[in-house]
Amino acid sequence: MKRLMLSIMIILLGGSMTVSDSLAQSSRESHSTSQKSSGQRPGRGGNHNDNKHGYRPGSGSRPTHSGSNNRPGSGGNHNGGNHNGNRPGNNHGGNHGFRPGGNGTHHYRPGANHHRPTPPHHHRPGHIAPPVRPWRMPYRNWSRPVPPRTWRPVYRRPLLSDFIGLTFGLTFNTALDRLYNSGYSVDGYGSDTVYLRNVREQDYYWDDATLYFSNGVLTRSQFYESSPGNSRGRYNGVYNRLCSLYGNPVNQSIGGSAVTATWFGYSGDYITLEYTPMYTGGSYRYFTILTYGN
Repeated sequence: MKRLMLSIMIILLGGSMTVSDSLAQSSRESHSTSQKSSGQRPGRGGNHNDNKHGYRPGSGSRPTHSGSNNRPGSGGNHNGGNHNGNRPGNNHGGNHGFRPGGNGTHHYRPGANHHRPTPPHHHRPGHIAPPVRPWRMPYRNWSRPVPPRTWRPVYRRPLLSDFIGLTFGLTFNTALDRLYNSGYSVDGYGSDTVYLRNVREQDYYWDDATLYFSNGVLTRSQFYESSPGNSRGRYNGVYNRLCSLYGNPVNQSIGGSAVTATWFGYSGDYITLEYTPMYTGGSYRYFTILTYGN
């Protein structure tokens, strides 16, 4: 009897294990079939974080976003959806690549335009007195030199075509404008005179220069330099240069410490070079004076 009961229990236990194995096998086969139909490898769920779109690694296809190959949220480009695939601010964007302040046709810097601003015209004062200096050449009467009656010009041309950017016959305002625009140091001016400082002429710098106008046009100019001692070095240097340009002077005079030489031109113009002592600033000084006239 005991053997019969033991045999029945063994048979029931074996049947139970067979049914359990069959159910487990059936479950594995069903799960494998489901994975194959979804394109996934065994062991990876369909919504695993490493592959949210069900693609196998290395398949050669990247997940698509909103029907394009751009990054999420790009809208087809990097500039908020202007459909040109360019970065913001390039030459294909909505502002055509121009810097702020341009007019939309050229690459201008901010605020630039074709022409520089024209400064407003300011009227000059009618008179500016030159500053007082102790050794300025004192006023003296001037008379135009006259060539000898027997003199005849060698060349049929003026001695000077221009000097310091000016020509004889220029009006007062035109001459003053040219001097300012050329960077000359205008020391002052009156109705018929213009005073300059530190002017270069005939290869020398002159402390002072004065332009003289008659009937509103330029007729004479003087350049002068002074020294406390009796030295004719500047005079001799300018004299030799003028002789190399125009030949020997037509007139020449020597009286005591004063020396004068004059050259004349075809059209009535002249050049006079002087060396003379004059009393100024409480003492005598020796002046070298270069004069152009017409």
